[in-house]
Amino acid sequence: GLTSNFVADVVEAPDGRLWMSHSLWGHGVSWQSGFLFHNRSTRDGLLHDRIDRLAFDAEGNVWMQSNDGEVGIYPLASLVD
Repeated sequence: GLTSNFVADVVEAPDGRLWMSHSLWGHGVSWQSGFLFHNRSTRDGLLHDRIDRLAFDAEGNVWMQSNDGEVGIYPLASLVD
């Protein structure tokens, strides 16, 4: 399930999955695949656990802005199960 009920941003990825960022309590990001939710955090290599904004680019990357302004860019394929 979701790691937190507090969601800062919701964005649809190019593959149709919904991605959510968790900024308030620092739970990284989650995405929906069917009825399941998957989660990633600093334990999985993210730059920060408090993510305010998400964006996807045409090259297949996920851009994540943390609540302190840092930006991490990750290949989408490296994050999804």
